[in-house]
Amino acid sequence: MKVPRDKPVAASHRTMKTYTLRWTISGWLLFGGGAPVFAQYPFDEILGSVNEVIAEQASQWELDPDLVPFDQVDVNELNRVIGQLQKALDSGSLSHLASLRPYAEQALASMEGIPQLRSYASWLRERMDYFLVAEEVVRRPAPPKPTTRPTVPSPAQPGLPPPPVPAPAPSASPAEADYDLWFQRLKDRQPPANASRLVPRLKPVFRAENVAEEMVWLAEVESSFNPSAQSPVGAKGLYQFMPATAKEYGLSLSPHDERLDPDKNARAAASYLRYLYRRFGDWPLALAAYNAGQGRVGKLLRQTGGSTFEEIAAHLPTETRMYVPKMRAVVQIREGVDLRTL
Repeated sequence: MKVPRDKPVAASHRTMKTYTLRWTISGWLLFGGGAPVFAQYPFDEILGSVNEVIAEQASQWELDPDLVPFDQVDVNELNRVIGQLQKALDSGSLSHLASLRPYAEQALASMEGIPQLRSYASWLRERMDYFLVAEEVVRRPAPPKPTTRPTVPSPAQPGLPPPPVPAPAPSASPAEADYDLWFQRLKDRQPPANASRLVPRLKPVFRAENVAEEMVWLAEVESSFNPSAQSPVGAKGLYQFMPATAKEYGLSLSPHDERLDPDKNARAAASYLRYLYRRFGDWPLALAAYNAGQGRVGKLLRQTGGSTFEEIAAHLPTETRMYVPKMRAVVQIREGVDLRTL
């Protein structure tokens, strides 16, 4: 796995690509060129997919070597490691994620030791859980194989009904098992440092947007409640907005980046969550869409015929499969409620 070594694309070029992509699709829709293809999909799914393509283009961005003196860290090497970590989070392989845990720890230590990179450290620190949980799952012993041959019921006697077949013992669904694992991992963890100050301040913002106030804790999962947190692919703020989604929900990126304002970031997040909840009908699916993209989730529901997070989880990115039960565990621990009932 290699990280591209090309220089980051200039912002003006990325902006031009974004406009070109949007105008191309708009042209197809308005002038009929794409009507046969697009007519079968909801317009909001099309728009969501467009924004996800734009976000994917933006994800080619790398840490700027000018941020850090070369005598402190090899930025090119750090970029390669971060690129591998990000790809692993999207790869669908728990074993791959687990194998990168030592590299994630080294990258986090480098970021935390350099003031210019501490905003990125907040992004990676919260995602260390995914590498550690993946390692725990991979190391679990396989269930023991039966050592005795199963007993075969004797044939039924003439004139009598066949012997009853014992019902299989109930077992937890994968999502339930994941939730239990996350709950045990997080139950003794103290809330992030800024939570005591920001949670009371931001809950009214969520209520004003008609969103369950408990969803304010998404900031713990996204940024560890650091308003200046940013990811190497360009997401920023408490709730980690990418540029395209930030603009769509009223956040200005210049002359000051409003994603770094806790109140404005929270208001945009609540508005976006309200939309996703209304579209998908429950919080697990809405959170999966928040993390993986509404276009992807909508497409998976349509392709699989599923209607729940559990039914599409196997097809989602590794991070998303863990992100939803992690958020459920956080809400249960911090607020004492199950987000599925909110």
